[in-house]
Amino acid sequence: MLDALMAVEPSLGDQREQVERMSAAVAEGGPLADLDLASLGGRDGSPRHLNLLTLHSAKGCEYDVVIMVGLDLGSLPWRNEAPAAQRESRRLFYVGITRARDEIHMLYSGFVDTRFGRQYWGRSPFLNELEVRMREAEGD
Repeated sequence: MLDALMAVEPSLGDQREQVERMSAAVAEGGPLADLDLASLGGRDGSPRHLNLLTLHSAKGCEYDVVIMVGLDLGSLPWRNEAPAAQRESRRLFYVGITRARDEIHMLYSGFVDTRFGRQYWGRSPFLNELEVRMREAEGD
C-alpha cells in the first residue's frame, strides 16, 4: 500500500521513513492502533481521506486530529542547525501543534540515520520545552 501511495504522490518519497513509522503506529498492535481513523477525514471532511502535510503547508489549516511524526532530535530541529534556523524550526513546531482542534498525537523514535548508521539521539528538545511551558501554565 505504501508503494502505491508513493507512486501517486511523489512528493512523499523524501518522507518515506516518516510514513513507514506512522503506518507501523496505526497498524494492529501499534501504539495508535485504536485510533478511530474515520475521525481523521481530509480537507473535505470525508473519512476516506487523510491529509499528509509538511509543517510549512499546514499553516492556516485546522483539523480535528493532528498527528505529528518525526519529532526526533536531528530531524526537528535539523542536525547542526544555526540558531536562526532553530528559531524557524521551533516556530514551525508550534504551527503544527496549533493545527489541532481536538486531539494531537506527537510521535518520535529517537533514532536518526547518520553517515555512521542509525544512532539514538533522543526526542526533539521542542517537546521538552512544550512540557515545561505546560507545567508552568498549570501552576498559574
